This record gives sequence, structure tokens and C-alpha cells, in this order.
Amino acid sequence: MAVSLVGYEFLRQHLHLSAFACVRPARIGNVTKVTQHPDRLDVPAAVAPASQAPLAHLLFALKHEGINLQVLAQSLPQITADQITAAFSSSPASKYTRIAAYLWEQFTGRELDGMPKATGPYVDLFDARKS
Repeated sequence: MAVSLVGYEFLRQHLHLSAFACVRPARIGNVTKVTQHPDRLDVPAAVAPASQAPLAHLLFALKHEGINLQVLAQSLPQITADQITAAFSSSPASKYTRIAAYLWEQFTGRELDGMPKATGPYVDLFDARKS
């Protein structure tokens, strides 16, 4: 059975990034909930991104894998402003779309136009509990 990678490792391979391989790659596994192992993160098919769209995998990774600045810095510039704006507009309260939009602006040096006002509470980029 072929391993179906998701999240950061999917982005790294799919977009041919020079980022280091993920220490704990996420993959679709025969599990009923997201399960952490020392060498991988098993994800139920129902939780995995439904498409191969890089933005879907990026948002999945932010939610389930945390922040990988190396992959984010290389993958976000390959996602269009329209894609980021559409995702943000459909979920302006989402912590993960707000983080993606913020980092997209930082890594591209461009500002997103036509963005609605964020409606969710302030969130930290890094989880202080995991430091």
C-alpha cells in the first residue's frame, strides 16, 4: 500500500521544496483519530485534505502539525494572493487562515488586498505550551 502523505511533507515533496524532510511526517493511516507516533503522525482519511491543493495541505499542517517555518517560507509564495484571500474570506474567524494570510504577507513582502476584517480573537503564532 502506498503511503499517502499530507501536510508539510506533502507540500515539501509536491512543490519540490528544498526544506529538510519532516521528522514526523503526517500521513493517512488506518486510524479513527489523529494519532502521534515518535516517527509519524497518522491521520484518518476523513480528516486529511480532500484535494492536492497546496493551501488545503498548508491549513491542515498548521492545525495538526504546528509551525514549520522552513516549509511555510518556501510554500506560501507559491500560493496565489487570490487563493489566500478566498480562504480568509470564507473563514475570517479561522485561526489557521489568519496565520496563513499573515505569513503569506511576511514571506512574499506583499499586502493582501480586499481582505475582510478578521472576526476571531487574537492568536499567537507559536503555541507557548509547546515551547
